[in-house]
Amino acid sequence: MIRLESDPDIMKFTTSRIPHAPEKTLARLNSLIEKEPDLAPLGVWAVELKDSAEFLGWFMLIKTDYAFPELGFMIVKDHWGKGFATEVAEALIEFGLKDLKYPGITAVTDHDNSTSIHVLQKLGFKKVSSKMKTDKILSREVETYIFELRT
Repeated sequence: MIRLESDPDIMKFTTSRIPHAPEKTLARLNSLIEKEPDLAPLGVWAVELKDSAEFLGWFMLIKTDYAFPELGFMIVKDHWGKGFATEVAEALIEFGLKDLKYPGITAVTDHDNSTSIHVLQKLGFKKVSSKMKTDKILSREVETYIFELRT
């Protein structure tokens, strides 16, 4: 997680915008672990490569303020472009729609995050709206896209 959250190329599209110090990442990880029982059967999962157990990133499917559970993910840069985001997200979508019987899944991304937008569109998500919000780090308004995938 420290390697993931200390990378400026990964963090630039998050709400934090800037890399986290190791202490902040560890505090955030501990908080996620503490909250995990309250999220069940949804949650946040660490994903590892099957053959080597190397950390790939994290994926989430959690309830937020949106109508449907929200899908999210972050992948270590070494594994970008290898199809892992699509593969793991497909499994979470199936879990949410088929196993848990949710009528849809939401995903939210920065309007500049073309890679995540591509993955979401590849998975069948459709952009349903956008919203402007003040970004305190960038000191300007930024646009966020809201996507949905419905059964």
